Amino acid sequence: MKSRQKISVILILLLLLPVFALPGCSGGAKPLPAAGSVNGETIAPAEIDYFKTRLRADVIQYFAQEYSANVTDAGFWQTPYGGVTPEKELSNRAFDACVRAKIQLVLMREKGIYEDISYQGLYDRAVAFNNRGASGEGAPGLQTIRLANFYTYYIDTGVMELKNVLAADEIKPSPAGIAARADALATENPGAGRAELENLAKAALVDEAYQKYIDRLVESARIETS
Repeated sequence: MKSRQKISVILILLLLLPVFALPGCSGGAKPLPAAGSVNGETIAPAEIDYFKTRLRADVIQYFAQEYSANVTDAGFWQTPYGGVTPEKELSNRAFDACVRAKIQLVLMREKGIYEDISYQGLYDRAVAFNNRGASGEGAPGLQTIRLANFYTYYIDTGVMELKNVLAADEIKPSPAGIAARADALATENPGAGRAELENLAKAALVDEAYQKYIDRLVESARIETS
C-alpha cells in the first residue's frame, strides 16, 4: 500500500509541477533582494528557488503520509497541518539546505576549489563548460552539466575535493581509529586484504567526520533571514 501511495504522490507531483514551476537564472532579469545570509555570505532568492524545486516532492510526500493531506486540493500549500503549512515547510527546508550548501561552498572557496561561489557564478560556469564541449574540466567522460542540477553538481563535486583537503588536517582520522574500523569491517568483507580494509575504514571515518564538522559549522553559524 505504501509503495502505491508513493507512486501516486509522484504522479500527482508531475501534474503539479507546471503550476509550481519556479524561475531559473536569467541574465536579463533584475536582481532580487537577498533572501538571507550565512556568516555575512548572501543567500540569493534563486538559491532558495533551486532547493524548493528539489525538495517539493519530499514535502508533498511528507504531508500525504503524516497528515493524509489531500495534495490535489487547490489550497493544499496554504493549509496548516500540525501548525505549519506545506508552503512554509518547503520554504524552511529550502532555506536550511541553502545554509548548509553556502557553508560548504565558503569552505571550498577558502581551500581554493572554487573562486566564485555565487549561484549565478556557478550557473555561468556550467553554461561555459557546456558551450565549450566539456574539454579539460569536470568528471572524466562528462559531456554536459544538466542546468537543472548544476548547483548540486558543483556542491557534490566540490565536497569530494573538500574532504580530501580536510582529511589532511581538520578531519584526519587517527591510525588507531583506522585500524579499529578496519577490524570491524573485516567481518563484513572476509575476502578483502588489510590495505583495502584500511582504505575503506579511512573513507568511512572521513565521511563521518566531515558530516560532523559541517554540522558544527551550521550550528555555530550567524544566520539572518530577510
